Amino acid sequence: MPRFPRKREWAALVALARRGGELNLGEAIDILRVDLCVTKRTARRIIKRLSRIGALALEKSDGEIMVKPVEPSVFLERLVNAYMAGRKRRCTLGGAEKAKSE
Repeated sequence: MPRFPRKREWAALVALARRGGELNLGEAIDILRVDLCVTKRTARRIIKRLSRIGALALEKSDGEIMVKPVEPSVFLERLVNAYMAGRKRRCTLGGAEKAKSE
């Protein structure tokens, strides 16, 4: 399960998704620099973190790196489903009953 994004990462994902479609890396960095008021280096690192947790898809085409953001609602649903599946895997209600009987 990917880790839950921080506030700045959520803001970046919303800002990129609001533009819609694919953007090249330079456009995505410029959007984050203007909307979030961050440096170029910070914008690059935010994009790297978002791609690592699955919120962005980075694709190389024609010598350019294209950034394709996932819709925030779709990404949140994916996170929630992964969290609930993990909880169900760890949950053993039968184990709780055994502890009471002892």
